[in-house]
Amino acid sequence: MVRKAATMVSAGLVGDAKLERLLTRMRVTSARRALNLGLRKSVQQAAKDIKKAIPGKYKQIKKGIGYRNLKGSEAPGGGAMVGLNVGRASKATSQKERQGRKGVGIDSANIHWWFLGTGPRFNGVRRRTRKTASGKTRRTTRNTGGSVRYTGKMPPQEKGIQVLVNRNKGKYARIIREWTDKGINIEIGKGKAF
Repeated sequence: MVRKAATMVSAGLVGDAKLERLLTRMRVTSARRALNLGLRKSVQQAAKDIKKAIPGKYKQIKKGIGYRNLKGSEAPGGGAMVGLNVGRASKATSQKERQGRKGVGIDSANIHWWFLGTGPRFNGVRRRTRKTASGKTRRTTRNTGGSVRYTGKMPPQEKGIQVLVNRNKGKYARIIREWTDKGINIEIGKGKAF
């Protein structure tokens, strides 16, 4: 998973002091369950919004956008993540599915190209970066034996995940508050909240 291509949503309930006080008074496990409900719903909506920004004919890219709640060790205060290849892993496209078209296409293995772009690419050349004995990095280029051909470079096709999420930051904060409140009511109904 490429960490830079994922956006983390922390559990900051900024501006809702009443909800924060209630969460601090609750049992830790109940408060975390209630908060995780709100976080999950917000990143679920964020994933839907990101998928809407991608044109309909790029189904493989849409399949690669996912979300998940973070574990306690990853985010002790609670958190969730939305991004590329987050959550359920999507299957890579086979050459058979590509119907004779050249290249590898965009799928779960290289979905980051869509958002980050690529530099100049070549067929028949293998690049390798390695450290020398003195500690300097050195980049070497070597022919693989086939014909060397420039295959182009790909500019970013869509704004980054962080930019897409920041567009609707207020909407996601509202969803977190709304669903955390519902989660608290569920925990109170079970009799496990305090």
